[in-house]
Amino acid sequence: MRTQPRPPRPEAASDVEVVSTPSVDELVPLFEQALADATSASSSRQVGALNACIDRMSRTEDPEKLAPVLHVLLAKDGVNRLVDEQGVPVGIAATRALLALSYPHPLEVSPERLETLRQFDDFIVPPAPSGKLFFVLAVAALSQAMFFVISHDSPYFEGLSADVLAGMDPASLPPPTLWEQMKDGLGPFWRVVKPAVPWIQFIASALGYLFAVAIADTARERLLARRGFVVLGFLGLAAGFLLPLRGAQPLGTFASAVGALLAAHNLPKPIDRRTA
Repeated sequence: MRTQPRPPRPEAASDVEVVSTPSVDELVPLFEQALADATSASSSRQVGALNACIDRMSRTEDPEKLAPVLHVLLAKDGVNRLVDEQGVPVGIAATRALLALSYPHPLEVSPERLETLRQFDDFIVPPAPSGKLFFVLAVAALSQAMFFVISHDSPYFEGLSADVLAGMDPASLPPPTLWEQMKDGLGPFWRVVKPAVPWIQFIASALGYLFAVAIADTARERLLARRGFVVLGFLGLAAGFLLPLRGAQPLGTFASAVGALLAAHNLPKPIDRRTA
């Protein structure tokens, strides 16, 4: 007697896990989840899956429904910092998807987004070495603070020349030169500005670090960050040589300037894709 085969159980009907395709309304929650997991090891894979969904939806979904969601994505903070395993940011994927939609949605892309896409297609912007930059600028700031603290406790005779301190009659001295007259005229102004010199260098270095790490994600912005550190470094060197600092204060100014120059050196240049 032939036995009839038993029907399979419903829960064992398939051993393959079915992965549901996200809908258009789920793109923003997927982005926010990837942004929350930006420091995890799987971040690039999550962003890669999100970029793949955006690319697929640009060919399969209704443009009238997809375009507003893409604009919401482009308005999010961090849309240019989240990159997939190929180095493509979510902002670039969303911009390409808008350009691939039917008329009139490509006309809705802002000129800034078009310029960012052009620079991305022409240049590769390596990630900023945030840890190395922070270490260099922190050591420079601590060195500058140490030199200024040391100088604060040293004896200082402001406005007195070596000849006067030696007991000579000021009336017998030669008339001051034009440069000395200019320095004497700027004396009250310099007494106000001098305490602000280390703070100006520290604040400028901190702002340069934040700009280079958190904002400068295009080729133009990366070059601007590098040039800013170079200018800050040379201005610090000039201040150490030209300003009437006392004691070890010029060494502190030089330390901050060298830190800015090292930050510019350690910040990678954009790589031209056409010659790479």
